[in-house]
Amino acid sequence: MRNSRCVLPVWAVLVLPVLFWGILFSGAVNAQESECTYDRNAPSVENARISLKSLDYKCAEAELNDFLGRSTLSLEEKADALVLLGSVYYAMKERREKVLDQLVAAFRLYRSWRGELDITSSEFMDLMAEAKRSADTPQPAAQPAVKPSTSEECPSAKLAWVGTGIFAAASGLLVVTSLQASSKWDDYESNLNHPADQYDSYKSASRLRNIVGAATIAAGVATGYLWIKYLSDKGDCAKSGPAGSDHAGIGLKMTPCGAVLTYRF
Repeated sequence: MRNSRCVLPVWAVLVLPVLFWGILFSGAVNAQESECTYDRNAPSVENARISLKSLDYKCAEAELNDFLGRSTLSLEEKADALVLLGSVYYAMKERREKVLDQLVAAFRLYRSWRGELDITSSEFMDLMAEAKRSADTPQPAAQPAVKPSTSEECPSAKLAWVGTGIFAAASGLLVVTSLQASSKWDDYESNLNHPADQYDSYKSASRLRNIVGAATIAAGVATGYLWIKYLSDKGDCAKSGPAGSDHAGIGLKMTPCGAVLTYRF
């Protein structure tokens, strides 16, 4: 208890000045923002120019952006505002590209612009010249978006069906060879002499049955894999389609308890 009573005043001494300066700084920022007293219903380039000359760059930027948002401006008026906005960014020491973007946009809107310049330094005049050259350079035509081929995105069940056919054929052959091997064994067992040629015939039939059985198992595993892959890819394709999950089709959802096969109508 003695320590807690001693620690609290220390934290209070540290926190209170931070809160005081935070409140003071917030008030200063709000006061600075409230100094932009231009008519927001009728912003003008002339008033923004006054703000620029008064070194009130933020207010000049805000008024010019409001001015450019009006829908009744002529191309020359937009160019005036863009050149002045580029001058504001230059005075604010913004990135060179940001200044140049405004100037290029102005000359593309109104190539013969000859308005008033508020900054006449050699560096700014070089930017103006570069903006004119950029405005004269034809812009590359936008390449039309190539729609992905649905055959590349959405899988085909062809391989899965081929595998299913092979598996079915192998299963049928396995039944036939199993019956043959069983028949050969019955013949061998029914003959009390147990001739060697009948036993050899049974062994040959048995080996064939085993080979067909192994092939049937392999075909079954491959077919199962092909169907699982197809259903999984089909679900991803349906999600990425224009209608998303509204597509009809078979889906496979993996859960902790196993695989769930679904079909959407």
